[in-house]
Amino acid sequence: MGCDWFSRFARGTNLWIWSVCCAGIALAAAGPGIPACFARNIISCDVVHPDWALGQRRSQPTVSAIGTRTLIYFRVRFADDRDDPVSVEEAVRDLTEAQAIFQQNSRGRFGLTWEVSPVLQLAVERSAFAGPGGFERFLTAVREAGLAAGIDYQKFDLDVARHSGVPGFAGGNANLGARGAQVQAGGGVLLSHELGHNLGLLHANAWMTGNPGISRGSPPLPSNYETLPEPRDVPVYPDSQMGHETVTGPGRSAEYGDINDIMGSGSSDFSALNRYALGWLAADEIAVLEPGWHALSLQSLEGGIHPALPRAIQIGPTVTTPLGDRQYWVQLAPKATNGVAAPGIQIRWADPVAIGLGSLVLAPLASEMPLDGGVTLTAGRTFSDFANGVHLTLRQWVGEGDSQVAEVLVAVGFNADNQAPLLALDPLPAAAEVGEELVLTARALDSNGDTLVWHWDFGDGTSSTVPGTVTKTWRRKGDFRVVVEVSDGKGGVARAQSVVRVGAVDTRRITGRVVDPTGRPVAGVRVHNGVLRAVGGGRSLATTLTDSEGRYILTGLVPGTYTNGAYHLGYSVRRLPPVAVEASDLNGLDFVAVPLPEVQAEALSEVPESAGYATLFKIKRSGAVDAPLTVFYRLVGTASAGSDYVRPLVDRVVIPAGSSEVSLALDLFDDGVAEGDETIRLEIQAPTQAIRVDPQGNLYTVYYPGWEYLEVDGLMQWVLTEPSYLPVRTNHDTVVVRDNDVAREQIVSVTADDLIAIEQPIVEGHFRIAREGATELPLEVHLQMGGTATAGVDYTALPGVVRFHPGETEQVLVVQPIDDGIAEPEEAVDLEVVLRPEYAVAQGIARVRLRDSGEVTLRLDVRQRADGLLELVLKGKPGSRVILDRSEDFRAWTPVRTNFLFNSDTAAVLLSPTATASGFFRTRLESMDPTRSP
Repeated sequence: MGCDWFSRFARGTNLWIWSVCCAGIALAAAGPGIPACFARNIISCDVVHPDWALGQRRSQPTVSAIGTRTLIYFRVRFADDRDDPVSVEEAVRDLTEAQAIFQQNSRGRFGLTWEVSPVLQLAVERSAFAGPGGFERFLTAVREAGLAAGIDYQKFDLDVARHSGVPGFAGGNANLGARGAQVQAGGGVLLSHELGHNLGLLHANAWMTGNPGISRGSPPLPSNYETLPEPRDVPVYPDSQMGHETVTGPGRSAEYGDINDIMGSGSSDFSALNRYALGWLAADEIAVLEPGWHALSLQSLEGGIHPALPRAIQIGPTVTTPLGDRQYWVQLAPKATNGVAAPGIQIRWADPVAIGLGSLVLAPLASEMPLDGGVTLTAGRTFSDFANGVHLTLRQWVGEGDSQVAEVLVAVGFNADNQAPLLALDPLPAAAEVGEELVLTARALDSNGDTLVWHWDFGDGTSSTVPGTVTKTWRRKGDFRVVVEVSDGKGGVARAQSVVRVGAVDTRRITGRVVDPTGRPVAGVRVHNGVLRAVGGGRSLATTLTDSEGRYILTGLVPGTYTNGAYHLGYSVRRLPPVAVEASDLNGLDFVAVPLPEVQAEALSEVPESAGYATLFKIKRSGAVDAPLTVFYRLVGTASAGSDYVRPLVDRVVIPAGSSEVSLALDLFDDGVAEGDETIRLEIQAPTQAIRVDPQGNLYTVYYPGWEYLEVDGLMQWVLTEPSYLPVRTNHDTVVVRDNDVAREQIVSVTADDLIAIEQPIVEGHFRIAREGATELPLEVHLQMGGTATAGVDYTALPGVVRFHPGETEQVLVVQPIDDGIAEPEEAVDLEVVLRPEYAVAQGIARVRLRDSGEVTLRLDVRQRADGLLELVLKGKPGSRVILDRSEDFRAWTPVRTNFLFNSDTAAVLLSPTATASGFFRTRLESMDPTRSP
């Protein structure tokens, strides 16, 4: 059973996504960019190390992955077990397999030595560990049993307990970044996966952008899903059932989806990213590429005879993704199960802050069939992320064995002058015999003078990268589509196609074109015959991509009725009426692809710092203006929100009906600090949701990617939501803020920890006062306190002056809570730097939050916003999961949101003011353990 995409929400500029499976729970992320831990019922479950708490980011792992580490392998028997869970021989076999995996992936830099314990008999039955907190109780019981048997687990670096099945346990659980794991199944792969968690690694996922799956929950269903029919009772529009792959567009993180990483669902390899995080790849083995044009060779992660060649590519500093800022990592595909190196490269997204702690493998050809396109980019093909100006091309794969090398072209940046190549394929013979050798010729021209990379696809599972002319022999009969593609490595691609009939074949073709409303061809459109699965009469799915002339050819069709469809990101394409394929081919079945609005940012070239409240940006759209359009954006750059300008309260603007643009004004601070000219860049973000109005006039929200309940061809169906707009390829613009201040010798800043100070148990908060500039001089910094907390009552009073000695650049002030025994709401301690002539102030104020205890009482506030929506604000302990219920009469309660997670201590829910949203609301803790996820 797989995971259904359950919920998502936007926080700041990051899209947070989590999943809930049939028997799993979700674990809240501890900070922006750290992926959540998702559930699966295959092998593994992660337990969070206790240092994930109240705003902290994860600390460094306590067990190093360099050198040899000792491990105690506990064999554990429950009171109701009839047999031992594993023999010594089986345990040693699994440990030996894990050791081989670690030795190969680390190239000898990490290994294990172990002891296998006698069977430890527990006095309780397995059911004693079912339910919340079971893993922690089990691990404690095992360690105590080991101590009683004379085995001190603390004398070892790692400890693993092997046992028979426990209800509710997955195949394995492990502490994250700390010792302690259990497995209830055999195999060195499972053991390596759980030990990988001990060493600090999160799961390796895949970025999926197609069909998000329909489950009873919102999103991906619209927010009014409770008023709609049961999803299983409603048909799904065939185009939507097939999915709308976009490679790097909005989507979902498929937990364990990386099929080539042990931290995903791989069987023998750790990715380059995870090897780097563990110290198994050195910095000088990675090519870090900045904007520009790069041609380089890439060798395998292990073995190899080319010490000067990189083993991985990192494209930096960051790119914008639906999950926020990420880095690209590129490596050769690992060896296949038969030991032969796979011919291709793999591409992943990685968090630039918590690098290695969770990664996402991409499907670089996701628009092609099979629908996921695989996770390997093969020779002669180009992967393009146009929004970020990143293009990767595998030119060729050379060498044998461990000396294999990939020649990779990397273009980073935007080149408005680049033109796609021109390509023409000479006509193919109408028919050929099995075994007959044909000469295929194509001609290509690149107006920019770029050297082109070629890829031939012969329709029978074979391909070639030979430029210009190839010879081909087909060894079976069939109607084969020959597609030739040329790439300039910079995002320009041309494609041409034709068909050759080999042998006596009694199948038909459907051909046509895809054009926009002006008649211009649309290339790269996925066209299909509407058959989702093999059906009676031999009909099966046929699919293709349009070439540079917008032409498509569907081959291998048996007589029958077909309803052709098409999809391409950025266009809305209606299906064609059903057609009957009988004695002859069908030609001229054309589609019209209507482009979606494109949105771009336009900025002033520069503005003085003293401008105050000023219009800095315009956001413009193309296409029709008959309806308002909500556009999401984010602000980045060297200028800082809060100290250089006031950050807007919302991350979106509305272009009103009748207008093609809207202005965005910001309030600039004339801060008195000589910090040089700074920049503010506005980036257009992909849409994630939109407001709709139902036939009764009620507002509801749809999500992208997600589903809508619509009438198509006279039938109510679930249809994948199309985005309301697309950012243009260069989706950003920048304004320069000119500084008007005279430089001072020293600049002072104050910051505060994210950690919340607590009275009971005592947890201290910290302010950090730092200076830069002429730090060889002494300095007195004057401070003043504020906030809702009272000095001397709620916390120990802080000094009003901090003195820096020559050479000293930072001082820490400890916020020591006072346990006053009085129940109080959360309070705040504000520290402000007083501006003085002898120094400038960069960051002048910071806040430490202060609580009575680590517990947060559940609280629910409701208000009606100006736009008519109800806003429900929930407060609770970070990491806890709650259920939001609604009732008409305080007797019957219906869940409105389930498994709602707090990543901080506050979350919000928006509901339309319909009968569903009225009534009484309550929150209650979900009964499952919030610290564990299978």
